[in-house]
Amino acid sequence: MQPSALPHASPLQTPLLPPRPRAIGGVRRLCLRRDDGSTQDLRVRVADGFRSRLFGLMLQRRWPADCDALLLTECRAVHMAFMRLELDVVYLDALGSVVGVVETLRPWRASVATARGARHALELAAGSVQAWRLHAGDRLLPARPW
Repeated sequence: MQPSALPHASPLQTPLLPPRPRAIGGVRRLCLRRDDGSTQDLRVRVADGFRSRLFGLMLQRRWPADCDALLLTECRAVHMAFMRLELDVVYLDALGSVVGVVETLRPWRASVATARGARHALELAAGSVQAWRLHAGDRLLPARPW
C-alpha cells in the first residue's frame, strides 16, 4: 500500500517519492511549498538509477526546456565534472524538506551534503534558489492532480 493511501498519513508526512521509484525517470509535476504558505508547481526530471544520476546534466549547453529541476534520488553529493552549466543544489530529506542549499556551483567543483538527514539532491539552474526564495524548511511535495 502506498504511504499516501494510508488513512493516518497526512500529505506532510508522506515520502517525496514512492519507496521504490521507477528506474524510467521522466518528468514529474511536483509542488514547492514555502513555509510562508505560498506554492509553486515545478516540472522535475527524476534521475533514480545509477546511470541517470551519474550523467545528469553532463555536457548540456543549456538547461533542458522540458523541466525546471533535476531530482537525484538517494544522492548526498553532486559532482560537476564535464559540466558546462552552473547550478544551484538543494538537498532534501526523505520527506522532501529542504535541509541544505548550495548556490552557484561551478563546473569542475563538487558539493557534499553536510546537513543532517539529507537524502536527495535537487539541481536547479543557477540563480533559482534566490529567484524562488528557497531556504531550509521549504517542502517539495507531489503535485495535486487537479
